[in-house]
Amino acid sequence: MSGGANDKQSSTDLDRRLADGVEALEVTLPAIPASIGHMRSYAREFATGAGATDEAVTDIALAISEAATNAVIHAYPPGMATNGTASLRGNVADDWLELAVADRGEGFRPGPPGGLGFGLRVMAEVSDSMRVEQRDEGTTVVLRFALAR
Repeated sequence: MSGGANDKQSSTDLDRRLADGVEALEVTLPAIPASIGHMRSYAREFATGAGATDEAVTDIALAISEAATNAVIHAYPPGMATNGTASLRGNVADDWLELAVADRGEGFRPGPPGGLGFGLRVMAEVSDSMRVEQRDEGTTVVLRFALAR
């Protein structure tokens, strides 16, 4: 997957392996808007390779777009995103695909009225399960999808 000069490919750690029937994905990108599309593409490719249905791949792409947007746009205070990262991890086991988008930001902060929470609702609606883990070192959104729908 090649991109423009701003995708900072040298700072990307992409690791895929097939071991004991479990495929894994791990990519870390700079917390810049261009990374949202890259994360969506990685997730779509990973889901397709894992045998997800077209419907599931569409839902996965939408959910990862929302989670990546939160990690890139909302996790870091103004001026701090240039040093921030967003990561995507994934694995497949027992006909389930699990993806996690993580940042090392400050967690949820109040936003404009009516804006906070829309993406979370979308992710919950299109995934089979969703959980949000907030810790001192950042936020992780974990999404699970059945490969056969």
